[in-house]
Amino acid sequence: MFAEKAVKLYKKGHQEGADVEEFKAELIELLFDYAALVMIQVLAYLRDEYDINVSPLNEEELTSMFYSKDGKTIFDRIDEYVKTDNLITYTYKVYRLLRTETVVLANGIVFQKLKKLFKYARIKVCDCCGGCGDQLGILASWTLCENVSIFDLPPLHPECHCIVEFSNDKSKPSVPQKEM
Repeated sequence: MFAEKAVKLYKKGHQEGADVEEFKAELIELLFDYAALVMIQVLAYLRDEYDINVSPLNEEELTSMFYSKDGKTIFDRIDEYVKTDNLITYTYKVYRLLRTETVVLANGIVFQKLKKLFKYARIKVCDCCGGCGDQLGILASWTLCENVSIFDLPPLHPECHCIVEFSNDKSKPSVPQKEM
């Protein structure tokens, strides 16, 4: 569904006389549609794993969850993407943005909701992305939640799938380890 929408947007946005601002607005809308689906899954995870029921974030709260360690906002990236003249490059960049921002959103929501309930947090490295071990920072081992900022959370690189886990006991994770 998102693939077709992204390609249609690209073609529409690159027609002669196309309105670039409309193209950007539609791309941002696509991102928020995707984020809404991610949020549903994250809220279900919080309910199932931690027995926490929380309400969905509104658009302003969602936007505040998108951060960037390199100083670029998600909107800066979209400004770059709409200028891409190659459909394959554009599609790859949009998918990478969606996947990476999915991890930002999921880890951000989980962290915001659980940091008050648990004493410690650490990064659980995903086997699928590799190379994250040397980038873990303070979350390489159990760290007091109060010492962790949103900038310490994964993703550690584009397409990173690492997650944050929580515990009140440094010797073990708070939830059973699951295969990712």
